Amino acid sequence: MRINEENSAYFSPGKGLTQGDPLSPLLSNLVADVFTRMLMKAANQNLIRGLMTEAIPGGVISLLYADDTLLFLDKDVDRARNFKWILACFEQVSGMRINYDKSDLITLNMN
Repeated sequence: MRINEENSAYFSPGKGLTQGDPLSPLLSNLVADVFTRMLMKAANQNLIRGLMTEAIPGGVISLLYADDTLLFLDKDVDRARNFKWILACFEQVSGMRINYDKSDLITLNMN
């Protein structure tokens, strides 16, 4: 890199935002929108299916609140595998990582 007509040492640019950064909420919303669109496209291609498909095409798949995300899936093992693959793709595309240690799986009406 060249600064003030002199060559400087190589530096590695970083990424990320600090808490309190005014751009943080906007960027979080943009990333969440991309994730939601990925889920909607997968639902339209019948790779995954949310809940209440009789009321909403593809069903309710996700709800977002602040930095929390609730995900809803129909009980189907193959679609759950597809969903896990979509999460892995999202991690690769966004550079974000899902903390499965802080995630919960809650089943309804299942043995």
